[in-house]
Amino acid sequence: MVLKKQTVWLLTMLSLMLVLGIYFVNIDRDGADAPGEVTGSQTAEGDLSEASADEQMLAS
Repeated sequence: MVLKKQTVWLLTMLSLMLVLGIYFVNIDRDGADAPGEVTGSQTAEGDLSEASADEQMLAS
């Protein structure tokens, strides 16, 4: 079976778009667990104490 260059090019581009799309969707999910990011498990008091510590460092 002989494939035309246009068909091969189209299939290559579609597969590349699919792979890149899946890659970027998974990057966003993995990035949410990065250290230093605020998650739902942190309390408001913990966030306030961290902000206060940062403000104290800047004031020094």
